[in-house]
Amino acid sequence: MQPTIHILTLVAVISSMVAAVPIQVHLDPKVQQLGPVPHYALNIDGSIKVSGRIISEEYVQITGLATEGSECTASGLVGQDGGGKLLTCQMGIWLYPKIKTEVKEHSEIGYRFPNASVSCGPYQRVIGGGGSCHQTGGFIWVTASKPFQNGWRVECDGGQKDEWGTAKVWAICGY
Repeated sequence: MQPTIHILTLVAVISSMVAAVPIQVHLDPKVQQLGPVPHYALNIDGSIKVSGRIISEEYVQITGLATEGSECTASGLVGQDGGGKLLTCQMGIWLYPKIKTEVKEHSEIGYRFPNASVSCGPYQRVIGGGGSCHQTGGFIWVTASKPFQNGWRVECDGGQKDEWGTAKVWAICGY
């Protein structure tokens, strides 16, 4: 037997007129009981508006289906496609989440062993990068091209030629 509680919810108060809409709340007892307190699943037919955060100590299941590119009613809604991938309503259109990227570049001139590094911004994370070395009068090679702090670094070796060279580095920053 499933207990049903009928609750009258206030919708609007205009002058001396009050409008209210009844909603139904169904409490379904779970099979497991932790200690003396029974746990219930709460099913509400309608909408819930919470002025604070909703916190789940397990999973949140989104059952609303959405199709990328189709219209939606309010920015911030979350739905899923038929395969379970999440979509969000952004400016009236359902879209898959995307990473925005920016490429940052920097060059340094150095004698025989030039090196250069570049950093991503404070709200960005390095997701890739690379570097190159150039020397006009001889051979130069990359000895290291690697992530460095929250950016990228390139290190060069000009070999036996004692000449100036250029190290160019780029970082792909995501946000």
